[in-house]
Amino acid sequence: MSNFFDDFQTISVNSRGYIIYKSDGSFQYKEDAAPSSCRVIDSNVLYHLILNYCQAKLDQFSKTTSNNQVYAYVLYVDPNYGDIMIYINTKEAWNSYLERWQQDPKRKEWRREWQKYHGIGSFKYKIHEELPEPLNSYMELYLRIYDGQGKPRFNQDVAIKNEVFEGELVSIAERVINTLKPFNMLNKSEDFVAYVSDHDRQYFDRTVDHETYYKHVKLSYEL
Repeated sequence: MSNFFDDFQTISVNSRGYIIYKSDGSFQYKEDAAPSSCRVIDSNVLYHLILNYCQAKLDQFSKTTSNNQVYAYVLYVDPNYGDIMIYINTKEAWNSYLERWQQDPKRKEWRREWQKYHGIGSFKYKIHEELPEPLNSYMELYLRIYDGQGKPRFNQDVAIKNEVFEGELVSIAERVINTLKPFNMLNKSEDFVAYVSDHDRQYFDRTVDHETYYKHVKLSYEL
């Protein structure tokens, strides 16, 4: 199945206008206004859906015994795969990881320190599940646009602003993190950070203040 950019090669992610995803699975592109028959997706729609999802998952986690000395909360977004994931780690989980690390002489010391904040794949708590509707279909639409593999479930045509792509999705996630601050539902450690990540990088600079970053995150792998 072709993706959007296969069908419309002259359109870049910086173009204005709307991508129309029709209920038959085909694409159209409108340079001006979206058709009145379409459900319109913009950054505010996605922001509220992602925020509600994160709040619900925070509420669930906060009621568990694992909610103790949390030092990292990461909101991971990846439009190429239609993914939204949440990673959480605690001091207890990190110390347990360090014990296993020290038993392997091949592992490098500097990499261990880097792992504390950057190595989200080793975080103990990972929330990766099918998203609630309509958020799931919106993210499936990302996957369909980029990869041709997503299967959005819409009973009407949908218009998504062309600006709502990878860079914008990171900005939306940043807004979510800043809205959730100061994460009062979590039992936080003194070196707690919350940030956004995608498949390329971690965006500490967007949600972590400079003092905290240089005192804990940057220092942790420069020692």
